[in-house]
Amino acid sequence: MNKLGQILKVWKQKIVHNWSVDVAFRYLAIVDKMQQQKIKWGSVLEVGSGDLGITPYLKNVEITGLDQSFSDKLSALKRVVGSATNLPFADNSFDTVLTVDCLEHIPHHFYNQVFAEIFRVAKKQVIISLPCDKAAYEMDKSLDRYYLNKFGQRHHFLEEHVDNGQINQSDIYNHIQDGLLINHKSGKISSWPVMNIRFRHFYLMFGLQQAIFSRILYSFLLVFVPFRRLLNFGKCYWRSFIIMVDPS
Repeated sequence: MNKLGQILKVWKQKIVHNWSVDVAFRYLAIVDKMQQQKIKWGSVLEVGSGDLGITPYLKNVEITGLDQSFSDKLSALKRVVGSATNLPFADNSFDTVLTVDCLEHIPHHFYNQVFAEIFRVAKKQVIISLPCDKAAYEMDKSLDRYYLNKFGQRHHFLEEHVDNGQINQSDIYNHIQDGLLINHKSGKISSWPVMNIRFRHFYLMFGLQQAIFSRILYSFLLVFVPFRRLLNFGKCYWRSFIIMVDPS
């Protein structure tokens, strides 16, 4: 079984470039929107990037990734260890500041600091994507219970989603406005829904499994990636925001 696992790992790297289904959907939605609106990335900071961040899905762009720690996994990121509440960069350091599936892992009482810092270092645009509203939160709670019942422990990502509480669109809009105001900036906000919640639940039921064949099926679901724009209907899991910043 270990040999089979190694073979599958090599296959995945060659065929699908080591992409992950859920991660590809969340990042490519942003790449698509930037292309549609003909917005140039410029210099990029990703807050809460992890080891790879957006790098597998965005080529020929220099990206700085900030997180509390990193593994030894190879990455195109320029890695900086730090906190989202106190970014170690000067004002207006980056054309684009990006945070994707990060805020739900941060207790809400830190949001004022996080948004103030994001808009302090952003020169041209801020991109935020995260699970929003009741349907997304109820799905996280359902998957959290499922994982606990099946494996006898909580999944660390789902645990943080649930314990930190529901995030609403209206709250994010308010935090965006506050972050701009604190930094004496203004901005134009646009947002859009990403990923039908029923479809995400369907593929995560494979993604959360530990059995090798479930993992294989999960990887094969990358065949849906070219059709990703058709999946943003009904109740969706993520809400993505682009804020075009005017330094005023």
